[in-house]
Amino acid sequence: GDIHLSDEERNSPPPHNEIVGGGPFWLLAAGGKFDFTIKWWDSARYQAVVDHFAGRLRFVQIGAAEHHHPPLRGVVDLRGKTTLRELVRLVYHSQGAVCPVTLLMHLSAAVETPPGRPPLRPCVVIAGGREPVHWEAYPAHQFLHTVGMLDCCAEGGCWRSRVAPQGDGSMKDLEDTLCRRVVGTLPRCMDMITVNDVIEAIEGYLSGGMCEETAAPVPEPMHEPIASASPVTAPIDDDLADKAKFRILISSGEGRTTLNLSKLITPSRQTRLFTEPPMVGLVVGTFGSPAYVHLHLDVSGHPKCTTDGHFGGVQSAPLSGGKEPVFCRR
Repeated sequence: GDIHLSDEERNSPPPHNEIVGGGPFWLLAAGGKFDFTIKWWDSARYQAVVDHFAGRLRFVQIGAAEHHHPPLRGVVDLRGKTTLRELVRLVYHSQGAVCPVTLLMHLSAAVETPPGRPPLRPCVVIAGGREPVHWEAYPAHQFLHTVGMLDCCAEGGCWRSRVAPQGDGSMKDLEDTLCRRVVGTLPRCMDMITVNDVIEAIEGYLSGGMCEETAAPVPEPMHEPIASASPVTAPIDDDLADKAKFRILISSGEGRTTLNLSKLITPSRQTRLFTEPPMVGLVVGTFGSPAYVHLHLDVSGHPKCTTDGHFGGVQSAPLSGGKEPVFCRR
């Protein structure tokens, strides 16, 4: 690999080891960025892969908080919890990786492996037909592609960006950047890659001795699911409203909708949601089931601000002093 670690990093346990739990693990990026939805595979298929290896492999799910990474069951959840350098260190300690064409794929090839391990790290890439194989595939990776199998990628890759418009004003919403062969919510090239294709690729690494199995249990999730109904409201005084920010992410097995209000929300700037000053609230539609909702309210240093209500079918937890609750549904 061309990305190297210091002696201290090599000799230290993986980041968040109290969550990871020690022992062999694989990294899993089961999603991607919103500007390239054409790279997404079905969340239910990732779950089926995890379920197949239950008791044999431990998966650590990673991904940036602002990207599309629906939560999976039976994994160690580090989504949104790592810095870039921590991710590099996790890759160093990992047995292998499963991901689309994304940063984790490149790091799996670029980060050195520990002494005594094979020099090239196992990585199963769910690639589809967007990029030419000779452009993206690394040695020792199982690059699952459909280039040459469809007319849209018959000559090496379509290089398109999205399955459907995102409505964010990006040029990636233009017709000539959208997938023209969609099956359900997936591009045809990704739909053609089956759960069994991924399982067989991982099994090949195991049977060939390139990695080892682990029966270590997955730590319990940090948050228990709760359910309920009606909207969240947060009492905000004028001083606090100048500093309060909301970010809401809504995801389901079918995909994810994001409302990221980066501008300050005040009683006079409501972004047309709903408000009864000094109450500020957000109403966002969702789709699919189950729905997972994460509500972040930045109230550091403002203990007067609390929330106690409901949001989109999910009951909220009391919030004060800058804490960030996580809500989920079934």
